[in-house]
Amino acid sequence: MNPPAPCSAMNTTSLQPFSILVVEDHPAVRSMLVGMLRTAGAQHIWEADNSQKGLALFEAHRPDLVLLDVILPDGSGLDVVKTMREIESSSQQQTWTPILFLSSLNDEQAIWQGIEAGGDDYLTKPVTPTILAAKLRAMQRLLVMRKQLTDVSQALQDANEKLIHLVEIDALTGLVNRRGFDRILELELRACLRDKQPLSLVLIDIDFFKRYNDACGHLEGDLVLKQASHLLRSVCLRPRDVAARYGGEEFALILPNTPKAGAMTLTRGLTRVFQQYPQPHPNSDVAPHITLSGGIVTIDPNKTPVDERLDYLILQADVALYAAKKRGRNRFVHSDDA
Repeated sequence: MNPPAPCSAMNTTSLQPFSILVVEDHPAVRSMLVGMLRTAGAQHIWEADNSQKGLALFEAHRPDLVLLDVILPDGSGLDVVKTMREIESSSQQQTWTPILFLSSLNDEQAIWQGIEAGGDDYLTKPVTPTILAAKLRAMQRLLVMRKQLTDVSQALQDANEKLIHLVEIDALTGLVNRRGFDRILELELRACLRDKQPLSLVLIDIDFFKRYNDACGHLEGDLVLKQASHLLRSVCLRPRDVAARYGGEEFALILPNTPKAGAMTLTRGLTRVFQQYPQPHPNSDVAPHITLSGGIVTIDPNKTPVDERLDYLILQADVALYAAKKRGRNRFVHSDDA
């Protein structure tokens, strides 16, 4: 049997660009490892001689691989790897870095403790060039497979978001449809209860819309719906504000972190917007142009107990909307005043 090829003959130029953090307190051992890693094709190498430096370099550079001594002058490598895994879990990217322990201890207990602490493999010192190069290849294969899985997962997530967009967008107006409205309102209600922040919901009707359709035709009616949708969207200035087509000529606004006063101010502004861009209505009893009636409900977990049922929240807004119509239309009424 032929002896293993020396490291110089195993120059792993086929490796992808690879960055490595070496945490080893012994200068001679660290220097030897760095030399072998460069020969094996590592592109970037950072060196640390204690746990604090190692953690700082890990957090700053997020290497592709870590070689970590089990025994360090300022602590245990087992504690260091636990901290590294905590850093990864708190990251938005949710990355995973292969960590190989370095130790002169060649026993099963040491290997078990290292893997349990969060390590991925174990190298016994002195490390040979052949074994080190083989480990690099193995770890890089794991990284490549993980990246492929991450890419597939991201592609599936993107496709799912596109599907949700297609399913939850109203074709005529471009607003969120009833299905999307139900989903978003449920999410915002949960957030309201969790974060102890107010949530306001507004249900809106176009006044005497059936009369408009009868007088002007459904094509003109569709144009009114589109214009109303555009104006409703224009008042949703914050990222989480949502304008939705609830059904027919009915619309809704979901306003997270909005108290009663804020919702009332917004709806007064909405009324002024419709006055500034009037669409003539030939058969309205309240104005010569298109007008809106709306019902507002606000829940504030800091003030009163909250009924967590969506249908109850919608019912309260609907009762307020009915009150707005009964009082002459072209106005918004809060459920507290209905």
